[in-house]
This record gives sequence, structure tokens and C-alpha cells, in this order.
Amino acid sequence: MLFFILFAYTFLIWIIDFNSIKKYYNKSLLYFILFGLYYVLISFTGGFSLIFDIPIDSSYIFRQAYFIPFLAIAIPVFARSFEIGLFNYLLRNKIIMVIAAYLLFPGGSGSLLYITIILFSIKNHLIGFFIFLAIFIIDGGFSASYQILLMQVLVFIYFITRMSISIKYLSFFLFSIIISIYFIPDNLLNLGIGFGSNAYWRLTFWVDNIQSTINNTFLVGHGFGTPYFATEESQFGLRTPIRIADNTLRQYGGNKYIAQFVLPQHNSFINAFYRLGIVGLLFFLAYFTTLAKRIKNLNIPYQFHYILLLSMLIIGVNVGLESPRYCTQFVFINALIHYMIFENYNKYQISNYRLGKRKFLI
Repeated sequence: MLFFILFAYTFLIWIIDFNSIKKYYNKSLLYFILFGLYYVLISFTGGFSLIFDIPIDSSYIFRQAYFIPFLAIAIPVFARSFEIGLFNYLLRNKIIMVIAAYLLFPGGSGSLLYITIILFSIKNHLIGFFIFLAIFIIDGGFSASYQILLMQVLVFIYFITRMSISIKYLSFFLFSIIISIYFIPDNLLNLGIGFGSNAYWRLTFWVDNIQSTINNTFLVGHGFGTPYFATEESQFGLRTPIRIADNTLRQYGGNKYIAQFVLPQHNSFINAFYRLGIVGLLFFLAYFTTLAKRIKNLNIPYQFHYILLLSMLIIGVNVGLESPRYCTQFVFINALIHYMIFENYNKYQISNYRLGKRKFLI
């Protein structure tokens, strides 16, 4: 309910203040959103079900595709909010932002905590490192959550090495991994049970989705309103560990039919490929590479590459964009990046104007 209130509120702001908001749009994101809306329209007509003989229940289309209009509305609205009010105050007073993030997300449970630490460290690297270590010790060391553990490792690498990272090559690597998963044989996949039933379940889910997208839809995608599970044996069947299946079904009153439409892959990059095919995935990855390019070209602090990577981690090892909680975190972080890009673009244009140059990057 809280999320729908947020959705309605951002939509209202989007309508009222559109002239101030439109400057924060990113072309690559727009292409992804327009392509996604096109697939939603086809899904409502039952096109994917007719062409590929895929089961469809139109009552689940919005539940599976809500993140597409939400990204279109919320990212520019949130970016605009960094100009004024509370967000602007926190951005100018980063130590207060760190404290607020820690109080809101105790135990390292929120990605926003690590984002704020990186922001604080841009001008206070050593103090930022000490804050990170203090929180790490207070919270009991490495987290049991895959997402938080990966973030802890990434932030630690950042503080120790100050190494620059390339989102462009990372995106290419992600694309290669997704396609390569198609070729994993079942006997090799079964070895993954040694990593724990949770990790094994996710891996089998991803393999099933990728193989189905390539074999059954010829890289076009399944659209929306269709099951998250592509094959019958993956629908809490042979490949799914019993404990995971029982826990999942219990969340939905033991109703297998509902579960197969509402339980996502815990990886939004896989979901983009599964729902929108190879074109949708490429549009999605292009969005991150264009943000990274602008961060570099506009001389925005390299730490924002890490912030962008953290936003990718949020949706890469969790329910991601398919969950209002993680989708809102993703929107907040990427809106901050959009805001910084626009602010630095203005400075860049003013500087070039004074120097008599005419170079436009956006």
C-alpha cells in the first residue's frame, strides 16, 4: 500500500512539474521504457501467448511490468528532488546522510548506507574508510545476505585500491555470462547444490529462463502476464530443492498457480532477457554504459562508477525491479546519478562557452 501511495505521489509531481523534470531523462532509459511499454501492449493483446504457445494470465501483467512506468516517472522526479528540500540538504551534509542511512537501515541491511559512505568519502577518503570499518565491526562483520556481502566486498576494494572500474566492460561481461549460461549441462548444474539450496535454486531458475528464451521464443522474450517458470519441471518440481519449494509455496497459501506468476528470478538482468528478449536486455545494459560514459566525460568523481555498480548489484542478486522495496532503492540511487550528470553538464557547458567551444555530450 505504501508503494502505491509513493507511485501516485511521484506521478502527480511528474504531471505538475514536468517542465522542470524532463531535463533529467536519459535517452537510453527512454528506449528501454518505450520498448517495455510496447511489450506490455502486446502482452495485453495476448500476442506472445498466441505466437509461442505460452500460458498467460492478463491479471498479472501490471504486477510483473509495473517497474517500467515507475522508472519512467520516478527517476526524473527523484532527480528533481535533489535540487530542493530534504534530499538536497542531505546531499550537502553528507555525514548527516550517513547517520540517517544507518539509522534507517541498521545492520547493514540497506544499500543506501554504502552509497552514502562512498559519497562522504569523495572528499574524506580516510574518514570514510574508518566509518565503513566501524559499521562493519558493529554489525558483526560479513553479512549472510548475498547482496550485502557483495556490497561490503566492493566498498572494501574501493577504499583499499581506489581502483577505477569500467561499467562498459562489466555490461559486456554480464551479457556474455547470460548467453553462456544457456550452455550449462544439467550434470554440471547439479554440482551447484554444494553452494547451498538457495544459490542452487536461483541458478537453476536462471538456466531454465535463459534456455527457454532462446529455444522457445527465439530471443524475442516471453512478454508479461506469463509464468516466471518456463518449464513444468522447474515449477517447484525436480530442479527445485524441497525446502525452497515449501517455503515459497507457503508464502502464497500453497497455491502453485499464483506462485509461478509472482515469484521472480532474483535477477532483473535475467528478467529483462526473459521478458523483453535480447533487444530489451541490450537496451537495459546500454542505459548503464551511457551513464558511466557521462560520468567519465563530465569529470564527475570516479566514485560514482561504484555507486552505479552498487545500483546494478541491488537488482542483480535480489528480486530487484520486481520488488517495490528494491526498485525504489534502485530509483533513488540512479536519480542521484542523473542529478549529478545534469549539474556537471551545466558546468561543462558554461566552461566551454567561456572558452569558445561547442561540444555537447547529452
